[in-house]
Amino acid sequence: MAAATTATNLDAHAPPYSEVLERAILAFALVEPSNCARVRALGVNREAFYVESHAVLWDAIHAAMMDGSADMVAVKVELEARGAWERIGGASYLDQILDTMPDSPVDLPGRVADLLNLQRLREADRRIALVRAAIHSGDSRCETVASALHAASVDVLGRPAEPDESETIQQIAAGQGG
Repeated sequence: MAAATTATNLDAHAPPYSEVLERAILAFALVEPSNCARVRALGVNREAFYVESHAVLWDAIHAAMMDGSADMVAVKVELEARGAWERIGGASYLDQILDTMPDSPVDLPGRVADLLNLQRLREADRRIALVRAAIHSGDSRCETVASALHAASVDVLGRPAEPDESETIQQIAAGQGG
């Protein structure tokens, strides 16, 4: 899992994601048709992928699987039918994806958990941006800020913030220290 953490983009202007991790999940789903179902069963969907070409490929893999075959030929046909084959880079793109095949399927649940955690962090980042925008626009309606903070804490913590955590977050957001 360390590779996912070190490859994660933590730039202040970009939401957290890991291109390497996304590619590894896609490679696993591509090499064996039954793998797509295993990855989906762990909770992966289109929204788990930040890189648009990865989301497009995931959709094609899933559609091919739903049609009964998620092998490479079926995925290529699906991408061509969607007009996405050339747009995402064609065969060289798929080669790049396959080059990141995980060493072992044993680490798949951990990699999927990492991918889904990054998805939750992106959603929390989006909600926090809404809080900042509400505060900076002078929208001091407590319910607007409280609702966004509650949703962000659920995204990050997996639970609502405790009362003392909420007060601290609100003080920081209001510029009153922390």
